Amino acid sequence: MILLTISPEIECALNLTKRAAPTITDTYDVPWFCLVTYLTEIVCHCTIIHVRYVVVSVDSLDQPRPSSTQQYFETPNYLTVFAGTKEKQVYNEDFYQTRKGVHLYVGNSSYAKHPLVDHVVKDPVSLKYFVQDLYGIALNTGLLEVDDKFVWTAFVLPAPLYDWSLNDNQRIEQIEEFRNKLEKNATGQAPCTVATYEPRTRALYLSKAVYIPAGFCRLAYCSFDIKACTKFPIRKYHLCFKTFGLIDMCPLERGAAMYCESFGNRVVGFLTTALNCGRRNLPSVYTSLEFVHRLYKSLTNKDLENGPKKGDFKVPCSYLSPSQC
Repeated sequence: MILLTISPEIECALNLTKRAAPTITDTYDVPWFCLVTYLTEIVCHCTIIHVRYVVVSVDSLDQPRPSSTQQYFETPNYLTVFAGTKEKQVYNEDFYQTRKGVHLYVGNSSYAKHPLVDHVVKDPVSLKYFVQDLYGIALNTGLLEVDDKFVWTAFVLPAPLYDWSLNDNQRIEQIEEFRNKLEKNATGQAPCTVATYEPRTRALYLSKAVYIPAGFCRLAYCSFDIKACTKFPIRKYHLCFKTFGLIDMCPLERGAAMYCESFGNRVVGFLTTALNCGRRNLPSVYTSLEFVHRLYKSLTNKDLENGPKKGDFKVPCSYLSPSQC
């Protein structure tokens, strides 16, 4: 049985007694991982889903640029996306790639409790007309378009999302089945995984996490902030996870992707709410891939397609760490 303490006052039926240290890795293991930067400053994490688009947290871009009155979201052309692993560039220049931001697309919805996108705003000049949540933009994922296509390599690939050969209803059923199964029996779940970058050590880490049922997640936030008791997280597209440890995700890591063994090692959601690095064992909240797909489809009027996946590009063992070969 897994036990997880989700607040100082409340100990839920999932209490994590095992503490797992994060694993150092590189993008050979998570080739969809990327960073959004402004000059030398990391703004947020991101996730590659297409040759021209990465998923970002809009709240992360709702911050002032240094020495400017503008927010990051107002000037996407000032942002740079870094993908791949720099140390591997000696083997192939495309193992590490940089792209400039061109446009930011943010979805809005008049039906705030459902993952529906009424319209997509290109390069918003203000966020005050977007549906708001307790801690920021309600539909807190955006698509940052880059100036040139990514080149797919073993170290730079799109995130594995749905099986795009399925129809819309089958895809919706897929994520709902994943959620419902864990809501009914969270104690028997296989752990999920999220990759995050630590600027101080300049290393990429893999951390294991477990799904927190919606009721327990709301209880944790209510204990943390009385204003959240009836307001957050309550939306259909919210997914709560907690890493195996005393710390959790931090605001800088918003935009990172959570992938789960029980979802076929595909991405189930993107980090959008990380208030305090897990202090008081507060879970983090992710936006379901269903909403990101709807955002992309509203923008392009078509589905994403199955792209190359891990293992499609072979590299010599000399390029990799012993655990990867």
